[in-house]
Amino acid sequence: MFADIGLINTQGVLIDLDDTIYSYQDAHKTAINSCWESFNNAYRSRLNKPEFYNLYQKNRLAVTSRHANSGACRSRLLAFQAIFEQLQLQQAFNLALEYEELYWHTLITSSKIYEEALVFLERCKKHAIPVCIITDMQAQIQIKKIQHLKINHLINYLVTSEEAGVEKPDKKIFQIALKKLNKDASAVIMIGDSMEKDIQGAQNCGIRTYQIRSNHNTKTDI
Repeated sequence: MFADIGLINTQGVLIDLDDTIYSYQDAHKTAINSCWESFNNAYRSRLNKPEFYNLYQKNRLAVTSRHANSGACRSRLLAFQAIFEQLQLQQAFNLALEYEELYWHTLITSSKIYEEALVFLERCKKHAIPVCIITDMQAQIQIKKIQHLKINHLINYLVTSEEAGVEKPDKKIFQIALKKLNKDASAVIMIGDSMEKDIQGAQNCGIRTYQIRSNHNTKTDI
């Protein structure tokens, strides 16, 4: 994986965050389970665990579809608000904020960096190769992840879909990253786990790529 990535003739590195530097899927499972436990304690007879999970996933997908290619498509708050409105709970918007904060706090604090990714980022730092994280998600959330993973000193720039106004594999998000690095496409590499978003998106811009194999068979934004 990371150990096989050569840096000869590389003047800059673009790298995905979720499921590339750490396991988003594992952290998500911990976070949504924490939300279920909180819900079960407060509304024990309303839904069982599978029903809660299914309702969450259904509403996350609805939010993603309704707000495609905008920052709002990543909103957990809107998904939780829809859930609580469907359950006819009072002041669903207040509950939604509470559960979004619980979800992200749990996900971020349970995230653990892949050791290989850390070694690679340290290697880039040693060779003075600037690194730009390029990621789909709200900037605030991704910055908190970077801070929790303790890689601030290893990252030079961040580009999020919230900033770009588009998500990967749109060329615009890669072009913003190249501009921040002040490098030509031929001088940098892109590292990520998603063939469609990271690899094909970067290749469409003339960027060399390395795919990191996730520990999960499929990558889903849930």
